Amino acid sequence: PMDQHSHGLPASASEDAFAKGSVPTLKAEAGSAAHPFFGRLRRDNYEQVVRSLMGEARPDPILIPSVLTDESLPDVSTTYAEAASSLLRVCNACSLLLQQRQLVKNAPAFVASAAQHCLTRTLPLPSLDESTCFWRTKEMRRETQVN
Repeated sequence: PMDQHSHGLPASASEDAFAKGSVPTLKAEAGSAAHPFFGRLRRDNYEQVVRSLMGEARPDPILIPSVLTDESLPDVSTTYAEAASSLLRVCNACSLLLQQRQLVKNAPAFVASAAQHCLTRTLPLPSLDESTCFWRTKEMRRETQVN
């Protein structure tokens, strides 16, 4: 079967020097570029094919902002409730940020930075002196430990 671009070839097209494997000159006869079945490689409807391959446009993803800095939180926790609240807020913000890591550039670095700040700045470090240590002066309730 012939395709749409190869119809109308003269009978001499299969009997000329090129068809026999001889190329005496680079000058070509008129219509010599019309090869049988060449039309299968050609795309006249290229833009339509590209649009069909692209498919439907995707909606823009929804980016939910995660708050890593909160002015209502204290710089240093003075009670177990403040410490637990700070840890919980940072945990929730980091979880939300990591779930959107395809949309937010450097999301793992932001999470590491927020966790480092919370653990080294917001929470007081343990002290060897039991009378001044934040973690030993007050008794921690079970619900705070579980949370």
